[in-house]
Amino acid sequence: MESLLNAQTNMAAAENAAELNAAEENGSNMVCYVEYDIGTRAYKAKPALGNFFIGEFPQLDLIKELLENKAIHKDDVDDFLYCIETIRKGSVTTRNLHVRLNIIGKESAELYRLVFCRIDSRDGKNQSIMVFFYEVQKESGILIKETKKTSTDSLTGLYNQRGFIEATDELLASQEKGEYLIVEIDVNQFKVINELFGIEEGNRLLTAIADALREASEKIKGGFVAARLRADVFAVCMPHTRRGVDRLFTFCNRAAERWSDKHKVFIAFGLYVITDRTVKIEKMLEHSHTAVNDAKGNYLQRITYFDSKRRASVLQTQVFISEMEEAINKQQFDVYFQPKVNLQTGKIVGAEALVRWIHPERGMISPMDFIPVFEKCGLIY
Repeated sequence: MESLLNAQTNMAAAENAAELNAAEENGSNMVCYVEYDIGTRAYKAKPALGNFFIGEFPQLDLIKELLENKAIHKDDVDDFLYCIETIRKGSVTTRNLHVRLNIIGKESAELYRLVFCRIDSRDGKNQSIMVFFYEVQKESGILIKETKKTSTDSLTGLYNQRGFIEATDELLASQEKGEYLIVEIDVNQFKVINELFGIEEGNRLLTAIADALREASEKIKGGFVAARLRADVFAVCMPHTRRGVDRLFTFCNRAAERWSDKHKVFIAFGLYVITDRTVKIEKMLEHSHTAVNDAKGNYLQRITYFDSKRRASVLQTQVFISEMEEAINKQQFDVYFQPKVNLQTGKIVGAEALVRWIHPERGMISPMDFIPVFEKCGLIY
């Protein structure tokens, strides 16, 4: 890797040597680095990403290519995107971020330490992000199997997603009786909070919510597991009682109120009642995530349960996604042109293109049904 490190000094970003030097700690464990242009989304990678990941990497759009080739583990995608967005919008004090993510290589999924480093030209016209990939297994003093280091969120001290899954499995195995639920907790418009008050204040809000969850764990009996899954998203596994849910709601909202009297913070809660304990915790989290998405933005009803209606919606979404590629290949999408008429002259002056999915079994599917799904999943823009 010595040649890699030498090559970095020849890059245009070398004028910010302080940031680069900070990112290059333990450089002998670095397997590759990427320079990502914020404006164009294009990037340069040395060595090429195709050496490590399955798929095509034409270096046109870093984020799109990593996600389309599933190079980032699905559980870590949000953390990766959060780091990119935070560095992109960050101030001088947030030019470097370190995070551990599961990277899916050609042979297996491995834990890597990614360092994100913001690089600006002197005139401010060119902005880029450096991403350094370090092999965690080879880092001095790090034991990957050490539970605390691989299952704990560094900011809040709560479990991370991996730790939450393990601890929740243990809780449910030890508590054979009683009904339990998974709660996903999400701060509405958290990115706006970061932009208005800064990253440090945003982190202070997150730690306040984490402290509220610890306080709730002391009051709610029957077992309580809390985690910060990613960014501003928390999760809890606890007994399903009305009193317990009310306490959780109260503790979290009280923490948000104490954080600032200048900005009203709304917190959404998505609840999934565990009816089948053989279901994987990851799937339970997906259901609570569906519920919390319905609660976000609804300032009147901030607690939403995952129910049969939402289950049907999830299944329909999965069906649409799985059938999209075949529908394109078999030309099932038809375009209809709706004329635009000049009311003064009565002449057609243009047309609006409308797409319809002509399904061989279900007939015509309205764009109101499938377009929002494809947009939400990033299949269309």
